[in-house]
This record gives sequence, C-alpha cells and structure tokens, in this order.
Amino acid sequence: MESPRAVAPLFAVWLLLLAAFFTPTATWSPMSRFAVTRAAASGEGFGLGAWAAATGDRARVGGAWYSDKAPLPALLGVAPYALVRAIHRATGRPAPTFQAEARGEVPAVRVTLSASAKQLLHATAMGVSGAAFVVLALHVHAMLRRRHGARAALVATSLVCLGTPILPYATSLYGHVPAAAFLTVALAALDPRAPRVRPVLVGACLVAAVGCEYLAFIPGALLGVYALASVAPRAIPKRLAWLALGALPVVALLGTYQTLCFGAPWRTGYSHLTNPTFIAGHARGLMGIGLPSLDALVGLLVSSRRGLFYVAPFTALAVLGFVLRARVVGSESPLPERPRMLRWLGADPLVGLGGLALLALFLANAGYYMWWGGAAAGPRHLVPALPVLGFGLARLWERERARPFVLVAGAVSVLVMLGITAVGIEAPEQGDVIREFVLPRLRAGEISAFPSATNLGLLLGLPPFLSLVPWLVWLVIFGRILWRRASAVEAGS
Repeated sequence: MESPRAVAPLFAVWLLLLAAFFTPTATWSPMSRFAVTRAAASGEGFGLGAWAAATGDRARVGGAWYSDKAPLPALLGVAPYALVRAIHRATGRPAPTFQAEARGEVPAVRVTLSASAKQLLHATAMGVSGAAFVVLALHVHAMLRRRHGARAALVATSLVCLGTPILPYATSLYGHVPAAAFLTVALAALDPRAPRVRPVLVGACLVAAVGCEYLAFIPGALLGVYALASVAPRAIPKRLAWLALGALPVVALLGTYQTLCFGAPWRTGYSHLTNPTFIAGHARGLMGIGLPSLDALVGLLVSSRRGLFYVAPFTALAVLGFVLRARVVGSESPLPERPRMLRWLGADPLVGLGGLALLALFLANAGYYMWWGGAAAGPRHLVPALPVLGFGLARLWERERARPFVLVAGAVSVLVMLGITAVGIEAPEQGDVIREFVLPRLRAGEISAFPSATNLGLLLGLPPFLSLVPWLVWLVIFGRILWRRASAVEAGS
C-alpha cells in the first residue's frame, strides 16, 4: 500500500525543479533584496552600498541607501548565498559584480550581472522563493488530502501552484511566495483535522509573513483572531501566550533590522523613500491603502491588464467550488465542537477562514494606490492568499461533470503562467498582458530576454522557443508518475 508520505518528497522535487528551471531577471525588486543579502553575507551590515545603483527600490537614511522592502526574504537568503559564495571562493570564481545604466534621475534602467552574480541570485531566489514554493505546496496538499483524497489534492495543489502567479514569483527573489508559504503553514497549523493545533508555529509564521510582505498583515490578522476565537474563553490567555512565544523571536529579528537601518523597530524603508511617485502613493491612507476603487476591483478580477480570471481562468472555477463547499460538508469527518461565534464560517471553518483571508487581501489590494503592482505578472499582491483556492478547486474536482472544465481551464492557466515566466515576469504597467506582452514575445523568440535572465534549456544550447520543451517534458512525465502514486494511495486507503 502506497503511503501518502511517499508522495510528498516526489511532489517537492517535481515543483522545485519546475521553478529552478528559470533564473531571475535583475530588476528593481529582486535586486533590492539581493543587495541586502550580499551585504549581510559579506559582513558589511544591511546597507546596499555600491549595489544601490542596481535598484530603484531603495530608501535613504543620512548618506546611506537601504532596501525599502520588507526584510525577511533578504535575511533568509543569506544562508544559500553564503553557501554558493563559499563554493565560488573554493573554486576560484570571482566576486559578484554588476553594471547598471541610469536614465536621468531614474536608476537601474538596465542591470547586467556577472556570471558569478547570476548564479548567486539564482541560488538565493531558489533558497527563499523556491523553498517557499515547495513548503506552501506540501501544506496545501496535506490539508486537501485530509478532506478530499490524494488525487483531488494533487490536481488542486498543482494547478494552484503552476497555474497562478505563484509560479512566476517562485522563480525570483520577491516576497510574495515566502509570505504565501508562511500564511499557508499558519493556516495548516490551525487545521482541526490535523493531528494537533500548533499555536507557537502560528505566531511565528504570522509575523514572518508580514516580514516578507507588509500587505500580508491583512490576512495574517484574520488568522490571528481565529486562533484566539477558536478556543474556549478561559483558554484564550494560554493560547495568546503560545502565539506570543512563537512570534517573539521573529519580532526581535525584524525589530533589530529596522532599528539598525531606520532608527526604530516600528520604522520601515517606506518612511525614507526618495522616489516622488512612491512618496505620494504611500502618503495615502494607511501605507498607501485606502478604500477599494471600482477600477481596481474590476481590474484585479477580469481586466486584460492584471485580471486574475484572465491570466488564470481556472481560478474562476475555484471560486465557484468555494461556494459549493460552503454549502455542503460532503463526506468529510465531523469537526470538533467550536464556539458559536465561528459557525458562520461554514461547515469547515478553516476553509471559510481561508476564503475570508483572500477576500480581505483582495479588498486591501483594490484600495492600494498602485493596485496593478507596477511591472508585474498578474495581480501579484494577491499571491500570499492564492493557495486557499485549492479548497474550492478540490471540491469542484469531486464532481465528475466538472472535471473536463477544470482540466481545460487549468491547462490554459498553466500555459499562460509558463509564457509569462519564460518571457519575463515584469510585464508592462499598461496593455493586455497576454496578447500584447506574452504572445508577441513568444512569436519573436524573445525567451528570457530581460537582463541577466535565462533558463536551463537555453543553457543547454536549445533555440529560444524549444528551450521550454524540457520544462514541459518534466511537467508531463513526472506529473504522470505522481498521478499514479496518488491513485495507489487512494486504492490502498
């Protein structure tokens, strides 16, 4: 009999290699974090130093430049960076260098990395975003397997990871996928169907998610409230103490960084911006977040510019599955008794909580002054909460008549995400992201055409368009192996 645990390592390897196939582009956001990682690993502190010229995502304090990004991804990247840098030193490889072109007052219009720097950026991105990609997938898969079985869990988790903007951002040094991983682990640690609830882990993960992306505070706060409200009133002080115990080390780490860089634990890089557009935007509401606008609500869902349903059509089906799941418990095992105030979350409160977290992040994103996310692959600010769509999709998969629609919409979504990842995840701020950005570049053979980006197929000497064939072969052949393993697990259960 195949054990469910036997599938997890294979699933992890499959996903990690799909992400590692691509190397990151040297653009503002990843370079802002990479510069911090390089400085910290080299013992130079947390300032950007000479690498400030490689990014426009930066803050100025006195005469020094710092990253304006949430710091945890950069700090987590120190270990993989240091490991690869040690190998470089042992083999006589030169230190990483870069060349940056500016345009007037705009820095880093084009950044070119040395071979050593490319390898270090790739290793750092995989050690942070790639690892987070695997972690969130394994936890989503485990939660779905408890509710729907191995095959539904495999299909839903795979489509959520490969058919949404989670995939492109898992290939680069952004904070979205790490934030998604921490929120997903916190959600899984609250699962009443898990062997036990782990509040210490929840506390650590919720703070860590905010340390990766500040917008993650919105869904994180909801998970924190649920963690307290899901126990009897007399048990709340004890639960709060365990949450605080987990959160304290992460708070201390982030507070130390903020104090060293910006003078106080509560100050962030956004308090010291120099870009006039960013300054004006963050002066609105709370750190740039106000009331949602109609343009943003429509744009984030269905627009050809950034619409989630447009770039990942299966997500519309996943939302439908959420509605179905909220109405029916199905064959799930009964839940332990829970407080009356949480019963409005539905038959399975964890699923209701996940849907509420995604909705809250969606509304916050729609109120953000730059709701489209700048140069981005779809609605990138929604990535931290997108894993919960797996609940709705797994529910829909249980209906045999819905499976062809799920497969077709899922295949289209995966191909679109592959195209975005292949040509470059920093799509222009305006225009149709598929018809005016992805498809013209694919037809022209502009694969990994952004500075310092490449993929394994190109490194093997394949022509640009054919360079994606190894990725597709790995996707299909190893995916088929995983399907057989999942089928064996269900047959033996």
